[in-house]
Amino acid sequence: MRTDDPAHPLSDSWVVAVHASEHDFTPLGTAVVFAHDRVLTCAHVVLSHDATRDELWVAFPKVSGCPRRRVATVNTSQAPPVKDLAVLILSEPVPVGVEAARLRCPRPADLLGKAWWAYGFPNGDPIGNSADGLVGESLSYGWVRLDTESRYV
Repeated sequence: MRTDDPAHPLSDSWVVAVHASEHDFTPLGTAVVFAHDRVLTCAHVVLSHDATRDELWVAFPKVSGCPRRRVATVNTSQAPPVKDLAVLILSEPVPVGVEAARLRCPRPADLLGKAWWAYGFPNGDPIGNSADGLVGESLSYGWVRLDTESRYV
């Protein structure tokens, strides 16, 4: 775990990979555990041709040996490009060892110049990677611009 990066969390067990089946290794995208049976992701990750995918599973790749969980319900809020959210309700609680992320809701202007860190699965990469940087601008509709000089963007 990195200790020289102020944005890197001490624990990242809340990182989730969203999958189209129970056993595939190509993630559709990433998500964040925020409650014992709920994860937050982007709506475009779980939609296919404007409809929710028939089957969705989540993996917990930052915690060794955790079994996947089936997604029981999907609630989306989508109005591209402004709204792109989905809450996935799991069929059972997250495995032991997976902790919910600490979520906050700051005003975008309060984040200017602050460090950020993210973990994801770009282009379906099954291993994933992180990126970091500074919040460079407060945009409209609650969005911010994330500036980075990360080697892996």
